[in-house]
Amino acid sequence: MQAPPIPDNERQRLLALNSLDILDTPPEAAFDRITRLARNTLGVRTVLISLVDANRQWFKSRQGLDATETSRAISFCGHAILGDGLFEIPDTHADPRFADNPLVTGDAQIRFYAGMPLRSRDGYALGTLCLIDTAARTLTASERELFRDLAELAEAELQRREQLERVHLRAIVEGTRAGLWEWNVQTGATVFNERWAEIAGYQLSELEPVSIATWQTLVHPDDLASSEALLNAHFNGETPIYELACRMRHKQGHWVWVLDRGKVVSWTEEGRPEWVMGTHIDITDLKESEARRLQTDQALQSRERLLRTIIDNIPMNIYVKDRSGRKLLANRSELNQLGIEQEADILGKHDRDLYPEHLVVKSDQEDRAVLDHGETLSLMENESADQHGQPLWYRVSKLPLRNQSGDIIGLVGLSIDVTEERNIKHNLHRQLQFLSVLNDIAADTKNTLNARLNRALALGCEHLGLETGIISHIEQDRYTVQWCQAPASMSLNAGDVFSLGDTFCSLALQNDGELVIHSATGTDYQRHPCYQLFGVETYVGIRLMVNSQVYGTLNFSASQRALNSLEENDLAFVRLLGHWVESALEREHDQQQLLQREARLRVLFELSPLGIALTDLSNGQFIAVNDALVQQSGYDRDTLLTMTKRELSSGLSHQIDQQGIRESAEKDQIGPVEVKVKHRDGHQYPANVIGLKVSDVDGSRLLWTVYEDISDRRRIERLKSELVSTVSHELRTPLTSISGSLKLLAAGHLGEVPAAASKMVSVALKNTDRLILLVNDLLDMDKLIAGRMPFDLQPLALQPLLATTADNIAGYAHVHRVTVTIGEVPPVNVKVDAYRFEQVMANLLSNAIKFSPEGETVTIDARTTTSTVTITVRDHGPGIPEAFRAQIFQRFSQADNRDNRQKGGTGLGLAISHSIVQAMGGDIGFESRPGLTEFRVVFVRV
Repeated sequence: MQAPPIPDNERQRLLALNSLDILDTPPEAAFDRITRLARNTLGVRTVLISLVDANRQWFKSRQGLDATETSRAISFCGHAILGDGLFEIPDTHADPRFADNPLVTGDAQIRFYAGMPLRSRDGYALGTLCLIDTAARTLTASERELFRDLAELAEAELQRREQLERVHLRAIVEGTRAGLWEWNVQTGATVFNERWAEIAGYQLSELEPVSIATWQTLVHPDDLASSEALLNAHFNGETPIYELACRMRHKQGHWVWVLDRGKVVSWTEEGRPEWVMGTHIDITDLKESEARRLQTDQALQSRERLLRTIIDNIPMNIYVKDRSGRKLLANRSELNQLGIEQEADILGKHDRDLYPEHLVVKSDQEDRAVLDHGETLSLMENESADQHGQPLWYRVSKLPLRNQSGDIIGLVGLSIDVTEERNIKHNLHRQLQFLSVLNDIAADTKNTLNARLNRALALGCEHLGLETGIISHIEQDRYTVQWCQAPASMSLNAGDVFSLGDTFCSLALQNDGELVIHSATGTDYQRHPCYQLFGVETYVGIRLMVNSQVYGTLNFSASQRALNSLEENDLAFVRLLGHWVESALEREHDQQQLLQREARLRVLFELSPLGIALTDLSNGQFIAVNDALVQQSGYDRDTLLTMTKRELSSGLSHQIDQQGIRESAEKDQIGPVEVKVKHRDGHQYPANVIGLKVSDVDGSRLLWTVYEDISDRRRIERLKSELVSTVSHELRTPLTSISGSLKLLAAGHLGEVPAAASKMVSVALKNTDRLILLVNDLLDMDKLIAGRMPFDLQPLALQPLLATTADNIAGYAHVHRVTVTIGEVPPVNVKVDAYRFEQVMANLLSNAIKFSPEGETVTIDARTTTSTVTITVRDHGPGIPEAFRAQIFQRFSQADNRDNRQKGGTGLGLAISHSIVQAMGGDIGFESRPGLTEFRVVFVRV
């Protein structure tokens, strides 16, 4: 088989074919009439109008054949286009070029073929009109003449289409008000339309006579080289069109941007480009818009980098999830906690990819409450542990993330490490428990020493969570159990004797008298006889000294690892308990050592790093104080012992009186509570105080109090508050700028925004405005706390103020399908700042509306006394949960009542309102029960 050769003018031929835009187009009646007529008059099986593409022959019209194309390599038409006239093969079986062609030997069974080339207006053979039959034959002279006539008709139809394409193109260009140019590459002849000249500020007559030099003179010199390179690429067939964005000097002297597009529409016989036709469009506005958009994008990117820097440097974990739980954002604190270097490594991941299974289940439940019900959660969570296995605690908030329509599209998570704060509170409680246990033991004079020591061991086992407690007596290598508390299964009793070397107590004696083993498994302790013989897994023990001699040990142990790892406070407890045991043993041996015993109990008292005082509840007089309280208060011990607790802290006395500690037989504990303590130099410092009421041997009521100086913590909180203020100020400026930029984009001032981008811009604008509201709330709270919020107090009529407030909230009420009505309001004046008054009422009314069922009414009314005016906002919602009422006016406080509809918010509204009302000389309070809540604001009547 002989494949058809490639013509010398193949590139120009293909360009001419492609310029028709006819390949792969639907059938057309004009061509189908020709092939149908040829088949019927010439009596052949198949007639085709075949167009020869680079690698195929495609059939524009076909009669007697289902296929739409075949390979050029086996085509007959590929041979036919090489000649000028009829290409006829009477019998393919007798022609060595085609005898073994698949179209001859295969299902097509071509035996006869005749083809006439069809040419373009420039003479390029585009394809053929061909006749095919399965029987050998030879065309007669009359058949050949008819065949040529039909081929000329098909060729004329192609050339007519070619002419129409050019005319159509020019009409389109003229209709779009684009500049039009035609250039003869070979002669330099150039044709411009009037619009081409107008773009540069000229009339065409001012530029005539025109040539290619006219364009070269007006174009920016730096763009000429690019133009030449792009033209050559198009002429060489590397690009389908010529396209260049360039600058042209306007008649008035400035530069205008134009987009030139062109295409070769005819070629010379030698295959060189002849006529190029193109368009000339003014894109100056587009370029300027792109420049402005670039500038805006750079500004937005700068703001984004600033916000990202702020977020990454806030000492709080921040992350965003979509509805499926995939992470969309994580700040540096969140990445550091997870041990992930790059944010890209966490994006798209779920909690199950990052956390243990038990945490994932809990987190999913919380997420679903936020995503499905719009709840805002604030809770304490134990999420992980440090390198030593100690739990890390976080205060976690989860807020719904909504789109412009209010639909929940994800959630924002905030968490801050409160391990230290929790541990401090935990330690305060532990200290209180220590004092309670020690006081119970020390104050017990009714029972025998054996009973008290056994009770001390039992309390120690309970407090430490260990099963066995022993007081031993050691003489040389002899270890004797003197007193013990142990499970019955251990068969351990007082009087049992062991070798000292078989006990962990031998190691305690060698280790400065103390030893703590959290877990013996996997350590050198596992090879010790105490583990091998008795299976002791956890151990804490200290040496007991009586009369300055080693008496033995006080130790607690268990055969299993303790649920909670032993802490320094636990060892301190054993030390304190050991001191009491030592003192009790010494008193039993020598009553004369009573003073020494009291001194050692004083050591227990003085060991605490927290201030401790024992007070007579009947008169508030201090009975005893430790060194820590002396140091933190600045008074000497003698001065403190002449004072009462009210003189040291009136706030603590108020709390004791308020909670009825003195009178109540059941109420025996106070706190932890924060109070102000008076320092000797006159200033007051903050302290966390826990108190425990106890009874003395004579029945008098005493109060142990533990004072923790939290001045440093408050200073840190103040610094944090200042950081929030600074961050809020720094956020508001870029957020305002971003909001303005987004509004310009959304309004179309910077050009038309694509639909998809417009939606994203709207979402970004809404979330930016929400952030601005949050920042404003933070700034208001900061000003209130710092006392920097200005107030313009004026005597104002109450009725117009309430009417304005109701009008302002009407739209919000309408959205929630709640009605706001103003009831009876007497004609009185109040002394308030109008703007701040409206801010307070807006907060109260918006809360009432949010928690009111649809169709309900929120009522505002007022009543007066001779000196005050009380304004009441009343709703019929679910009421305020009992557990939440105590902190309702605290910052960032929000109820977590799953029986109520949960609403969004920052938790600042009521706190800000409370502070504003007090700053204006008023007061605010509430009463609530299911189905009715009333907030009452009291102002001075003018």
